[in-house]
Amino acid sequence: MSSRRKTRKNAVPIHDLIFERSLGYIRPLPAQRQSHFHEACVSRLRLCTELRGHQGCVNRISWNEEGTKLVSGSDDRSLLIWSYSDVFTEPIEIDTGHRANIFGARFIPCSGDRVLVSGAMDKQVRLHTVDPDRTVVYNVHTDRVKAVEVEHMNPHLFFSAAEDGTVQQFDLRMHGGGVNHEGLGAPTSTSVSTVLLGAGPVGNPRGPPFYVELKHLAINRMRPYELAIAAGDPFVRIYDRRYLCPGGAQPQPAMLYLTPPHLADACSNRRGTETHVTSVAFSSCGASLVANYHSDHVYTFDVRGAGHLDAPPYIDPQGPGGAWSMGAEAEVEESIDS
Repeated sequence: MSSRRKTRKNAVPIHDLIFERSLGYIRPLPAQRQSHFHEACVSRLRLCTELRGHQGCVNRISWNEEGTKLVSGSDDRSLLIWSYSDVFTEPIEIDTGHRANIFGARFIPCSGDRVLVSGAMDKQVRLHTVDPDRTVVYNVHTDRVKAVEVEHMNPHLFFSAAEDGTVQQFDLRMHGGGVNHEGLGAPTSTSVSTVLLGAGPVGNPRGPPFYVELKHLAINRMRPYELAIAAGDPFVRIYDRRYLCPGGAQPQPAMLYLTPPHLADACSNRRGTETHVTSVAFSSCGASLVANYHSDHVYTFDVRGAGHLDAPPYIDPQGPGGAWSMGAEAEVEESIDS
């Protein structure tokens, strides 16, 4: 018996192992142990280069629009701008003024890579300009800021998500805040921000609403009105920003909920799970969404197919405008393959 189990462990391809686990054929813990340092994953890894400069853990990295520069945020509370075309060039360091670990960092589009936004565990969102150096502070969150996001080719808007359960939208065209034609962020006040998703209970496709922390957010490059939220539970929520009311305090339902089947089953049986989404990202064509799970794996969902409410096995738990997917139609993949 032990010999057969050992043979199966070495013979099962990593993709089949993850797929069988997602369908419940293999329990999560044994599948997790079998997938650790799987030969199929390790053999495909290639080190391109190492960028050294931070004095603490790197929590967030982000490309500019052209893919020529990389910004990184760290526990050392600094931002480093790397030139990917010349990795031997010393990075540009931004003294952010944050008082805690940085978890969000993005280039503002159409700013010549001279304007960046950051968010940190000190509950602050900060807008930085490079040459001349300038920093604007936004004290709009009441808990740790876990991510910031921008809209493709839009230099006026950026967003932040925090563990206070809110998504803030910042509009630099409003009074006191702007990015002029030279790409320099002007001193601003908190009047440029508004609550896009109000604090309060978040919609739960398997039961009554409950309070949940927000961990990450992403905007679809091809359909910028689509906003994906990673929260402190197994569900990825996708909202249509055209139907959100900025400044509203009432929680609003998502148009789509996504989760792997085995995690949905754990919620439906009320067993509970500590697994939650830590980050989300749309593909460049906007058809797929990748979600990374704490104590689990990385999954790819077919958002394009999930958009049809009448396409089984998706169900509509909240009436028109709300859809939930257990991921059976979505393509569930292991991180290397996705």
